[in-house]
Amino acid sequence: MQNSVDILVVDDDTGMLRTLHYILSEKGYQVETATDGAGAIANLKAKHFDVVLTDIKMPGMNGVELMREAKRLSPHTVTVMMTAYTRDELVQEAMREGAMAVLPKPLDLDQVVSFIEESHNHKSILILDDERDFCISLQSILKEKGYRTTFTTELDEALDIITENDNYVVFLDMKLDGITGYDALIAIKEINPGIIVILITGHQQEMQGLIHKSLSRSAYTCLYKPLDLDGLLLLLKDIERKELIQTPGGN
Repeated sequence: MQNSVDILVVDDDTGMLRTLHYILSEKGYQVETATDGAGAIANLKAKHFDVVLTDIKMPGMNGVELMREAKRLSPHTVTVMMTAYTRDELVQEAMREGAMAVLPKPLDLDQVVSFIEESHNHKSILILDDERDFCISLQSILKEKGYRTTFTTELDEALDIITENDNYVVFLDMKLDGITGYDALIAIKEINPGIIVILITGHQQEMQGLIHKSLSRSAYTCLYKPLDLDGLLLLLKDIERKELIQTPGGN
């Protein structure tokens, strides 16, 4: 049975291209290849790909430059990098720019398949904050980055959402209308103890005690308003990478 995931593999090593094309095609993926950035961009203009699997160091356009162009052409496409130079500055740049993962060469092919199987399935984002304008602004930013995002200003609605679908990361304001973020966290964790909850607040000193209490009850971390958006996006990428490593091949 064919897999619904379309993959573009980019590498100037034609032997590597043939190997990856064969293995991924055998797994049922729809696979196309390119030997350089220009060829990859032509493919990206011609059709949508769920995943771009690209070498970082290539003649002409490198993998980071290709990823930028791929994001422009197809914001929801996920990029996974390959490299034999794990200490290279391009690796750090790739992570800052939003690569889902950087896999070292020689490749662990089982790991490649595991990342591809999971990497196109972003967790959804649920924002629970009683400041509607803040919710709308953050939702817009996250959607531009390819995240399925919804928001609510009401705890009861948030609980209904995660009861129906637990594939969420929750951004939880610490000071809601009529309830503390700590109490909301407890209610959320009662429905799904393993759900990732990131606290947010504009009242760091006032909420310090409840923040520490919430972190002791498995809140993931706390971010402070005004949000550092680059840091927030890196945090989401880090969460996804950790989950892929901890649960290779799927749930």
